[in-house]
Amino acid sequence: MSAGTRRAVAGITAFLALTSTFVVLPVYAAPGPEPEPVATSTEEVPLGSLSDPAPDADVAVGTTEPVTGVAETAPVLTVTDPDTSGFSLVGVTWTYDPAVTDTLVQVRVRHPDGAWGEWSSLSVEEAGQDTAAPGGHPRGGTEPLWTGPSTGVEAELVTRSGARPADVQLDLVDPGESPADAATDPAEILDTADAAGTMPPVRSRAQWGADESLRRGQPAFASTLKAATIHHTADANGYAADDVPAMMRSIYRYHTVSRGWADIGYNVVADSYGRLWEGRYGGLASTVIGAHAGGFNTYTFGVSMLGNYDVTAPSFAMISAVADVIAWKFALYRIDPKGTVALTSGGGTTVRWPAGTVVTLPTIFAHRDTGVTTCPGEYGYARMGDIRTLVQSRMAGYGTPTLGSVEDLSVTAQTVTVRGWTIDPFAPTSAATAAVSVDGVPAVDLIADLPRADVGRLYGDAGPLHGFSGTLTVPEGRHDVCVRLQPVSARTLPSTTCKSLSAVHPDRLLEPIGRLETATVADRRVVVRGWTFDQDAPTAVLDVHVLVNGVWSGSFPTDRARTDVAAAYPAAGGRHGYEVALALPGPGTFPVCVFGINQAGGSRNTLLGCRTVTSPAAVWSPVGSLESATVRGRTATLSGWALDGDTPTTPLSVHVYVDGRFTATVTADRTRADVAALHPGTGSTHGFTAALDVAAGSHQVCAYAINAGPGTVNPRIGCATVVVTAASWNPFGAMDPVVVSGSTVVLRGWGVDPDSWTAPVRVRLYADGRYAGSVVASGTRSDVAALYPKAGTAHGFSGYLRLAPGPHTVCSDVINYAQGDANPSLGCRTVTV
Repeated sequence: MSAGTRRAVAGITAFLALTSTFVVLPVYAAPGPEPEPVATSTEEVPLGSLSDPAPDADVAVGTTEPVTGVAETAPVLTVTDPDTSGFSLVGVTWTYDPAVTDTLVQVRVRHPDGAWGEWSSLSVEEAGQDTAAPGGHPRGGTEPLWTGPSTGVEAELVTRSGARPADVQLDLVDPGESPADAATDPAEILDTADAAGTMPPVRSRAQWGADESLRRGQPAFASTLKAATIHHTADANGYAADDVPAMMRSIYRYHTVSRGWADIGYNVVADSYGRLWEGRYGGLASTVIGAHAGGFNTYTFGVSMLGNYDVTAPSFAMISAVADVIAWKFALYRIDPKGTVALTSGGGTTVRWPAGTVVTLPTIFAHRDTGVTTCPGEYGYARMGDIRTLVQSRMAGYGTPTLGSVEDLSVTAQTVTVRGWTIDPFAPTSAATAAVSVDGVPAVDLIADLPRADVGRLYGDAGPLHGFSGTLTVPEGRHDVCVRLQPVSARTLPSTTCKSLSAVHPDRLLEPIGRLETATVADRRVVVRGWTFDQDAPTAVLDVHVLVNGVWSGSFPTDRARTDVAAAYPAAGGRHGYEVALALPGPGTFPVCVFGINQAGGSRNTLLGCRTVTSPAAVWSPVGSLESATVRGRTATLSGWALDGDTPTTPLSVHVYVDGRFTATVTADRTRADVAALHPGTGSTHGFTAALDVAAGSHQVCAYAINAGPGTVNPRIGCATVVVTAASWNPFGAMDPVVVSGSTVVLRGWGVDPDSWTAPVRVRLYADGRYAGSVVASGTRSDVAALYPKAGTAHGFSGYLRLAPGPHTVCSDVINYAQGDANPSLGCRTVTV
């Protein structure tokens, strides 16, 4: 551990020799999001089989994208599920059948914006027999594919061999959320085995949020290590650094729950940022057997590169990290990185050699060297020589390390437990020492002289007396605890294991535990979900208090069924879940925090978590609908409804636009019982009707509900196209009965032009078809005003014609000056002079 990562300690105030216990003064630990087990979930979408597809699946002819070696008429098992509950990783599994080989799956997913992505091919992931699997055999399945947040999926399965897998299903994994995913805390596993150089920093299972209740049984160990296997996870590339913990959790759940493996398959995972992540449980310095290379898991150390290196090259940072961890591991077990090794195949459906075949392989080999797979991809495989060279250069000058393992370095309350074993290979029968330090300050030396029969069996010449064990008490806070395996001989180099541990007061073990798992926005509410129970009253139903934007929002019981909590904590039972919907104060971003309320011992209520949620302004805007738009003459009549939930019983204003120009304001105050039924508590006065004259031609009319509360948008509630004929804008009027007095004929009547309602119009007079003059219709006509109030009274006309004796036809028309397409006739009369 570098000096820069250590914290100063005032000193050790007391040392208790009994059971190697000691006390250290408090040290400062900066607050931050603590890693914690993250609840994950899987949605299973059944496909059935080619002979008996599931109700939502189908058997098609040929694949959507061409597949080499598959006929265009081959039967394909397909399913499309466009609306899922949300996931970030997909895999396909089926009942184990050794006859099912050479299976190919193609999938594509729908992103949250509704767009479908490209098709991706998934190959079978063969791990070999994992003895912890239920029923003795894991399910067959593909490699997992990280998709990022997705809301829909489509899949196709076909086998080149013609075999037909049964009980096929899509497994859609939701990795859950944790504030610690974005934390920049350093790797918890540091400086282990400096005898072999320095172990590169590795982020622990706790740091990526492993839920240890998903593991099955205890890890299995080989007697030694002989080789390293290089893989890729075949996930998507281009992931962000903060995505990696969720990717690890997704792979872990897919391997354990969907496939039925004992644990995540890989021993270590390297990401594209050059960071290393602890994979399978059991200790990085140990010989834990993984499930990463079917038939060749025993005696090998599996390192997987996170991503798909069939389509792009791994970063130098990733290759360098892979070389770092293999060099350290090979130094521990004295393996030549450019040598060869004889390994015996365990067999399997995708293994190149049958069980029992002895195969000579490089000590650093690729998964494709033993399995029918492209792993670690064309670009990854091209770097195998570079990895061997880098490992060799890193191992140059390494000394002989001490043997051993720190098997337990953990904290319960304020008590740190240390347990393991160590042997000096140059003084195998002597007792070495495990020197423990806290935050860089020496604390206690544990003599490695306790009986360990398992160690004695592995190292017969050394005998069994090489175990060490002890406890020590530390103050509350985060501490870097290191165990240095100190050899007896000066020829042997020491080895150090460090881990960051968080100590808490014993009262914390009497207080509630649990999690705020999700906080999602639904309309104007936030829905929080999670679980909690009190550690010293485990079966009691607790209350949770929820604060939204720092304001107490209520107390709620945690009485929902949670079988996963019951499985992880059997003594607690399964009714400890909560799901609460709360109103948000308005649009914007708000913190939401949940506390588990302590019932028995302990001294405080536990913060179960906080999430930041965003309520979009759009959901705080009014709602409504423009339901109809009809035209009669030149008048378009619009009708609909509108309301604002912030002022639910107050009639709302609606603005009407024609061709994008503001035209009118109406109030939505008409009775609408149907709206009241659809939106209880808002009343019924939310209907509107608007009648407006519209120019000749085709026009778009739109209605907007005017926001009355905290929203920031006046939403458009509908548009319609209306068509007004030119003729509807022609002037109109009437000619009254004609009066004849001697040779004078008097023509009277009225005329109005709707382009300018109050303006007088000009009327032309005709006698026997010939123009006889014009007059202005500006005389008072109260009857016209009564019929057309907005026109006023000044629309009457009188005209005088002198005609020769005899019969005549007299007519009049009104002159159109604006819209319209004619000068309409006001009428004709036959008179005799």
